[in-house]
Amino acid sequence: MKDSFRQNVDHISKERPRVSEHTIPLVSAGTILDPNGQVIYKEYLPSQRLRSFVARYSVAISQAPIESLFLHRVIPDGCVHIIFNFNHSLDRHGFVIVPVTKAQFIPFSGYILTIGIRFLPGSAPYFLHNHIRSLGNQPVSLEDVLGPADSRILSEELQQVDSVEKRMEILDEYVFQRIAGGNRDMDDSLNHALYLIHANKGNIRVSDLAKRLQISHRQLGRQFDMWIGTSPKTLCRIVRFQNYLKTLESTSQPDTLSAALDSGYYDQSHLIHEFKVLYGTLPSLVTSTGHLS
Repeated sequence: MKDSFRQNVDHISKERPRVSEHTIPLVSAGTILDPNGQVIYKEYLPSQRLRSFVARYSVAISQAPIESLFLHRVIPDGCVHIIFNFNHSLDRHGFVIVPVTKAQFIPFSGYILTIGIRFLPGSAPYFLHNHIRSLGNQPVSLEDVLGPADSRILSEELQQVDSVEKRMEILDEYVFQRIAGGNRDMDDSLNHALYLIHANKGNIRVSDLAKRLQISHRQLGRQFDMWIGTSPKTLCRIVRFQNYLKTLESTSQPDTLSAALDSGYYDQSHLIHEFKVLYGTLPSLVTSTGHLS
């Protein structure tokens, strides 16, 4: 059985281009806003066999219960996220987050232990065994996606082990087998579209994208709706902003004007608007500290 799983994943990986080289978000999608440094947040690469599908796994854990409420910032990155939650301050053991189009803040308190999967754009349907469009635009309970039994068993396995490395092994094996059990395949034109968007750092017109791919604007939008969960224009916005953040992070004293111009922002009011929507605050409040937080 394991050999057949491996053959199926290998087949999918070979048939579709390795979009991971072009679509891994340049800036971490989640930033723990914990002023007291009580929460440790780390990201881990998946095994080599899954790097065409999974961008990162993540773990957030507190060394002791957190008395005051703090926020987990979610920055749009075009990815589908699955979060396993072992924190009683939230009302679900796990949920699927479709690609967000504006910054979100998830409140946490008490003892923190969350484990996440960040799928590359277009890869989540292989795991979900369904298109993104079927999820709607709100977080979905993990039980509704995996089924009550699988969701409970996997959550219990992840919670029972005390080694982060072991948790990653369990999660990686489960994702591997789940993807191998699916039968969906992305259209080549969508893979090419993802490549062009990231190669141009988000600075490409949707009309030019459709023309390059020799498909209609409507066809392109329908493919994005099913596989990515955003429109092509929205993904371009997200990629452009991610590149801007990457430029800011590359130096301790960022030149915000040069970074904006290099990223394709030629109007200050446009940049300020995008920053407020996609990061959740004004750029001046971030760049004045010399780092993103």
